[in-house]
Amino acid sequence: MSSPFNEPMPAFVTAVSIADANEHVVITSPRVIVDDPQSVVVLHGMIDITLGADSSAVTLLLKRGATTAGTLITEGGTWGPFTVVPSLEAPGLVMGFDEPGMVFDEVYVLTVTVTDASAASTVNAAYLEAIVIGKT
Repeated sequence: MSSPFNEPMPAFVTAVSIADANEHVVITSPRVIVDDPQSVVVLHGMIDITLGADSSAVTLLLKRGATTAGTLITEGGTWGPFTVVPSLEAPGLVMGFDEPGMVFDEVYVLTVTVTDASAASTVNAAYLEAIVIGKT
């Protein structure tokens, strides 16, 4: 069973600039320790983004690891691409769970890909938490 001390504080960022149509890490969770292979990591996240003037859609992904090359959290899925009106603020929620086995100092990221982005988009705010819980 996971330790009650194994619940890191959530991460929060503001004013992240996305300048192109590549996948970008927007926020990284605090490090988690899964000390029981029967535990799962529950992920909750939020993003508030304003797309650049020429952008048409946004795709959100949750990944295990610190980069865009991390393992996709398929139990959360892929969100998008969502059609979003350029220059308007758009909120989004993501959630999922991961069964990584026993890992120490693992992080998770929320990534964003903006379609047709030649004008900068701005992540106004993003939140990500990773909570380790035991399976029953």
